[in-house]
Amino acid sequence: MATRAHPPEEGTPAARPGGRFSTWLSWGLIAAGAIWIAVLLVRHGGEILAQMDAQRGAWLALSVLLGAVSMIPTAFIFQAFVSAHAGVEVPWLYAARLFYVGHVVRHTPGRFWGLVYQVNAARAVLSPGIVVRANVDMSFLAVAFNLVVPLTIMAWYRIGTGLALGVLLLGVGIAVVALHTDWIGWGLSWCRRWLPARIGDRLERVASPGSVAWADAARAASWLALSWLLYLVAWEVFGRVVPGLADTPMPLACAAYAVAWVVGFVSMVTPAGLGVREMVFLSLSAPLAPAASLAALAVIVRVWLLLVDLLLFLPFLLFRIAEGDRRG
Repeated sequence: MATRAHPPEEGTPAARPGGRFSTWLSWGLIAAGAIWIAVLLVRHGGEILAQMDAQRGAWLALSVLLGAVSMIPTAFIFQAFVSAHAGVEVPWLYAARLFYVGHVVRHTPGRFWGLVYQVNAARAVLSPGIVVRANVDMSFLAVAFNLVVPLTIMAWYRIGTGLALGVLLLGVGIAVVALHTDWIGWGLSWCRRWLPARIGDRLERVASPGSVAWADAARAASWLALSWLLYLVAWEVFGRVVPGLADTPMPLACAAYAVAWVVGFVSMVTPAGLGVREMVFLSLSAPLAPAASLAALAVIVRVWLLLVDLLLFLPFLLFRIAEGDRRG
């Protein structure tokens, strides 16, 4: 039977050196993420409210709720990867705290502050290598799905359901095999030889947790598939939120946004791909709807994602993440 990791709340603050510094760093990063999201909401909120009536506002609220529900499976994915690399079953609630709080902090300029937060908050229970590797595996699976799902949607529209299902199963199967056979670890180890020794040694520690068991890889892929299904339903609701999209095939618009997300992710230029993602989305989706409607959709989706992250983030402010977060 797999052993169970104890969340840091069960330990004592004195058990980890630098606990007071970790406390301030953790809460500082949380505050930075929340403040930056507030700035973005203030900056773009007026554009959204200018075109909202009561009915469209209701549809937008429904889409936020659907978006939040679609994000719940992602915490199970993070739990699966962390547990696989730690060799113990990490409680879902603890994994969800790390994931959702870190996800909000990722919106801050710098892109990697969310990961810094997770490493700092979990250091009493999980090694930095495990936390980083879990994020690398999760990013790999997210990028894979954000490429496979658009291909599946395009195949469904242009060729037929059978081929679309084949594309989906092939793409997801390759991703699961890659996780189990540790393509990521091999790639990180290969990169190590081209880097300075100090950086290479740290990269090797990230690669060292190794492969993911078949069951864990399949479980993560299944959770992400469920998340995507709910996400597509939310995009269908967007067709009722933005004027001019009534006749737009929203799955294709979602496919364009998924590809734009990948470009924004790998750009490493702006927080959460801000600006880059929208530019690519408008280019790819141009044949689908009027430019003004697509521009409004791009802004609304950006704000929608922020609201979804906040909706999942705020409840976890009631909990302490790291040992140092406890007082007394």
